[in-house]
Amino acid sequence: IQLALPAGQTLGRANDINDAGVVVGSVNGGSLEIGSIWNEEGANTISTTTATGCTMRTAYRVNSAGLVCGFGIDPNNAARNVGMVYDSVAHTAFEVGALAGANGALAFAIGDGGHIVGSSMMNQGSGLPFIWTEATGMVAIPLPVGTSQGSARGVNSSGWAVGTASSAFAIPFLYDGDQ
Repeated sequence: IQLALPAGQTLGRANDINDAGVVVGSVNGGSLEIGSIWNEEGANTISTTTATGCTMRTAYRVNSAGLVCGFGIDPNNAARNVGMVYDSVAHTAFEVGALAGANGALAFAIGDGGHIVGSSMMNQGSGLPFIWTEATGMVAIPLPVGTSQGSARGVNSSGWAVGTASSAFAIPFLYDGDQ
């Protein structure tokens, strides 16, 4: 079935669904794209901002607790990617931060254990994979030998992350929390 779009919208994308049937994605496009959520409240855009005014542009994943991760835009620096989390129950949002030497991130996945993974970079340049938890903050995931950049794209409830690193070729990796 076609998902209803929030009022005033004509196009959208659905990126993930959790076991409760909450769907996340985005509507509109380009500089007008905004994160969206389809849940028991209906079809809505994610308008909650971080403490610094950042807005979610694309919601990539939603976990069973209703935490939504994605990327946002900083109204004070449009070149900076903002790794964001939106709590669809409490209607709050926050940034996951950046690795040392970087100023932003893309948050691609969130597990049921609260682990968030993605890529951290300077502005919109190439990135390095990370894993974030409320207890540890953002921690770099070591790159496989011979690679220079990458991103983590999935994480399970135990905090094991998968992604792709690269040099001349794409190199898949698994991070188990230690190696």
